[in-house]
Amino acid sequence: LAWLCFASVLNYQFIAEKGKATRNELIERFNLPPTELENQFAILRHCQLLKGKKEGDTVYIVLW
Repeated sequence: LAWLCFASVLNYQFIAEKGKATRNELIERFNLPPTELENQFAILRHCQLLKGKKEGDTVYIVLW
């Protein structure tokens, strides 16, 4: 994780502690523009650290 940006690490830690989070929760919690969150999620998903999981009508970001 050392090469990831600080905000990506914070997002990962937040989800690891909470268990899951929506895109909007992360945007509000870390005051990120949606495009920045999507870029960070793409990196973490590529590294198989996070993934999306649909529960009903809601998509959560969860640990891989």
